[in-house]
Amino acid sequence: MLALQANRTPPADRTQEGHDWICRRAIDVLEAMHGPGQNGAVLTALMKTVDDPAASIAVRATAARAVGNIPFTPPTNFNAGPWIKSLGKLAVDCYKAELAAAATDHKPIDADRLKSQLTETRTGLVGVDGTKGMILLSGGMKANADLARFDAKQIDNVIGACATPVPAPGPTQVVAINGQTDQFLALPPDPQKALFDAIQKAGQELENALQRGPGAPADAGPRSRFRPDRTRFSCSSARWTVRYKYVGWWKIFCKRKDSLCLFVFRNAAVESPSSGW
Repeated sequence: MLALQANRTPPADRTQEGHDWICRRAIDVLEAMHGPGQNGAVLTALMKTVDDPAASIAVRATAARAVGNIPFTPPTNFNAGPWIKSLGKLAVDCYKAELAAAATDHKPIDADRLKSQLTETRTGLVGVDGTKGMILLSGGMKANADLARFDAKQIDNVIGACATPVPAPGPTQVVAINGQTDQFLALPPDPQKALFDAIQKAGQELENALQRGPGAPADAGPRSRFRPDRTRFSCSSARWTVRYKYVGWWKIFCKRKDSLCLFVFRNAAVESPSSGW
């Protein structure tokens, strides 16, 4: 099972998604056996999976959950600090991967999937009941146990952001300019904008908290990486003036006499059409 869960390359007759499913089931078996292996060899192998960038987020999160549920009494000199940091990094990777997948694939954010992955990561830190996982592995090192609890609390904030309500999509609008010569169909802002903003804000706060650690004062948060800017998107002689800011996916259809064009851009808000129609 250890070798199977560590194998990242599927055979020719299996999809990557199917292979990941098999890897996760192998981890489930290891978790159900409750055997840490000699000198914690099983836990060590699972933490390598947690750290493996070649593994999918789903596989890494499943491995994190198993680590939190497999009992192990570490040696007196065991330092769980690096494992705690790895689990914190996994939580950051989870939220970033979900937002990136939604942007790249033009699909809605799957808040339930992200919540499940973050919960599994949290289990690796403090167990299901808040007393296992890295808490037990910290032994007498109170600083490590405090760090595990601190990280779990920050992850809870991102989990909470996943519950941000998503309203029903608003109606589209057809606007005619210069009579009926030029028309465009502007779809309303992504109804998941509030969800996107909440997850991104909580995720950035998670990153900041993991960097400063417990006991350090909270800062004012990172400055936005997006500077106000104006950019023109052109279709024939039609143009829009756009200002970047945090908004969801926008889609604009430009219908002219002989063409139908589609503009899709991220983090943009449409303002009034610029001159030159």
